[in-house]
Amino acid sequence: MATLLAFRLSKIAITCGVSQAFLQLILSNEDRDTTRFFWCKTMYTADGKLCIEDEIVIYRFTCLLFGLTSNPFLLSVFLCELATMYKQTYPTASKYIMYNTYMNDFVMGTSAHTEATILYQEMQQLTSHISLPLAKWTTNSKILQDMWKQENVEFKNITQVLGVNLDTDRDVFQIDVQVKIVRASKEPVTKRLLLKLISKVYDPLGLFAPVTVIEKILFQDTWLSRIQWDELLPPSIAQQWYRTTEILLYTTPAQRLHYPGTDNPADHLTRDTFPSQLSALESWWHGPNWLTQNPEIWPTNDLSSHTQPLVEVELRKTEFQFFYVATVEPIIDTFRYSSCTKFLRMVAWILCFVRNCKSQPHIPHEFNCNDIENAKEYCIQTAQYQCFPDEINALKAGRPLQTKSEISCFNPCLKDGYLRFEVFNYLKFLQILNTLYYWLETTPLSSFRSSIPTYISII
Repeated sequence: MATLLAFRLSKIAITCGVSQAFLQLILSNEDRDTTRFFWCKTMYTADGKLCIEDEIVIYRFTCLLFGLTSNPFLLSVFLCELATMYKQTYPTASKYIMYNTYMNDFVMGTSAHTEATILYQEMQQLTSHISLPLAKWTTNSKILQDMWKQENVEFKNITQVLGVNLDTDRDVFQIDVQVKIVRASKEPVTKRLLLKLISKVYDPLGLFAPVTVIEKILFQDTWLSRIQWDELLPPSIAQQWYRTTEILLYTTPAQRLHYPGTDNPADHLTRDTFPSQLSALESWWHGPNWLTQNPEIWPTNDLSSHTQPLVEVELRKTEFQFFYVATVEPIIDTFRYSSCTKFLRMVAWILCFVRNCKSQPHIPHEFNCNDIENAKEYCIQTAQYQCFPDEINALKAGRPLQTKSEISCFNPCLKDGYLRFEVFNYLKFLQILNTLYYWLETTPLSSFRSSIPTYISII
């Protein structure tokens, strides 16, 4: 992000990269033994054909091989050491290699054509000392492009700068949203396709946020509606567009000035903007016209200077009381698991983690069957709170149950944290089982129906 932001500050852009960067780093002799590998011995016959023999030989890599975790670090150290060695001879190139490098890409910029020419020549001379080939040259300077044509240096007019497309002829960043949408139009419109389209748009600087926010808002709506990944989007969601506004307060009211709505570029971010309209929005790309002028002539409508109306001063003070309603919810979504055993083990691990995080002294132990039972009891208590919250709160407060309660006829009581029932005959026992089975079937904890008889006392 910092490299791209610094890259945009310069008038003249220059980019290049090291060709086959990892293969340019030679391993020392003592490190080559760690890269041994077996290979079949080969020989050429008299007629020029390659023949594989039965003998196995051992080879070693002499340079960095692809896939090593340490490769990016070694490349970064190598480039920094190179810039330090030739700092006095090539000061301009050394500075840019040290501070404007990402992996094997050099993202550079200057303010004058002469400085750009010097930078290019120093880069070529510095890398020639170690035979480091540079490729993928790109610039928006016509002088440099003419020089490259004379020297037969390959360069591109449209290239990628750290993943973002750059058109050097028009000197603009660009993104082709239409091609991605046309290719995806042949597929069914699902949540999976929507996420696929969002992930294909790489915009680290947020330049195209007014366009990408459309897909992100729609994707958020699919989560709120609990639409499955491969389920077709209903018309109510596919045609619904949202407008969101989020204000971040980083200043005090005394420092805050009013920003006229017609000049506010943030409005384009919170409203739907199509790609065909984005290129013509001058306020989004350059801001309002008065922003480049002297701050003394900026709009001075200070919001903090507004006087409070007298009618508000005369109003009586209103006291507000806030109530917090505590609810017991499952700590994990049961619909994600195909079996009760997997679900219980996951809940048990979470409860163990919560217990170990507490400051109270406890004896650590291995994961065992007791943890599974504790998880089972927790889930049953959660199911009871979901099914009968009013009844449990009434029993805790010592109040009688309401007559409309479906379990009032079963003489419910609280014991050991569980809602228990006193049943005087077998018919009543079957009746309460059917009632509880129905309630648990409508909750995510339907896997625990077999545990209901354990928590019913038959008298």
